[in-house]
Amino acid sequence: AMKFQLGIEPQLKLNMEPAALEAGDILPKLYIKNIKGAAMKNSHGIKCKNCGAELNIDVSKDIVECEFCNTEYLLSDIAGNSIKRKIQTNQAKSALKKFLSVMFCMFMLTLSLCYLLSIEELYYQDAYISITTAIIGAAASVTAFVMKLVKKIKSRLRYIIPTVLSVVMLLATELTTDIPAAHDIVWEEIILAEHLPEPPTSKGNVLSNNLDRMYIDLYNVSEKQLTDYIKTCQNAGFNIDAKKDYGYRAYNSEGYLLELNYYSDVMSISFDTPLEAHMIEIPQNPISADLPVPKSNMGVIDSETSRHFSCRICNTPPEDFSKYVQECIDNGFNVDYSRSDDSFYASHADGRRISVLYEGFNIMNISIY
Repeated sequence: AMKFQLGIEPQLKLNMEPAALEAGDILPKLYIKNIKGAAMKNSHGIKCKNCGAELNIDVSKDIVECEFCNTEYLLSDIAGNSIKRKIQTNQAKSALKKFLSVMFCMFMLTLSLCYLLSIEELYYQDAYISITTAIIGAAASVTAFVMKLVKKIKSRLRYIIPTVLSVVMLLATELTTDIPAAHDIVWEEIILAEHLPEPPTSKGNVLSNNLDRMYIDLYNVSEKQLTDYIKTCQNAGFNIDAKKDYGYRAYNSEGYLLELNYYSDVMSISFDTPLEAHMIEIPQNPISADLPVPKSNMGVIDSETSRHFSCRICNTPPEDFSKYVQECIDNGFNVDYSRSDDSFYASHADGRRISVLYEGFNIMNISIY
């Protein structure tokens, strides 16, 4: 046999039988074949039993073909221990990739179903968005599995497309989860409904409905509807100590407190019954030391611990509120203080902090900690 040494990296050996030289173009063909396979295949010292040429073995394939005489061998029949170890390693990697691919599909499908089930109650038109989101998630998982089976598609592309679909699913779900739950509110079923005008829409969510307090959210409320409802409430008597910020806050002559807040087409209605006041005393303990005694002893204690005390005092008009704030300043609550017509915030030299607020309807809120 004639042997030719070619100067390429890695070094290639061309083994040709004399009969092979009868074809004048055998050398270029062998040269091209070895150039193409040199970077990907390795010779392990195993020779072809038919022509004696060294076999270029690709451990990722089950069939090994001699490039000189085209004789085919089963890799498992000719493989040595080192090759078998590589085969086992490749099989383990392949099994791991398949396992991760299946887990990815299951994860995306489960995630889609969880998102769908977490959105319990939506507008009818928004339910379609939720269902579409789940379909996109399922499509992402199925696409990942199908692309894994199609070997012609590049490995990176197999995961890029499902990942993009997954991102779209997450963004769509983020939008749908911001949509609040909606009911058809029956106004007659609201316990305190007789004290308040009926709102402009019944589509919303009841968060609290008891003898002391009502809190509901109403959806798709326009600014005009909000303005008209505020006027209706004012005409109904809710115009005492009124404040307008992001909505409306006022008492009526009986002491019922109405608060309307408006943000992004959602109107929140908070409605509280009059404060049930009784005779109270400011406790004598370290946290409330130096705290002035209010002029009125009628009110409610909201919290009393060793580190915090808060109460609401009734029968305290704005002028009495201002006098009480001045007494707090004189008693040492004058560090970093902030004062307005209806609020006072300050610290004591010993680190205690106090807040005094005029809530309206002659009610003063005191909190110290």
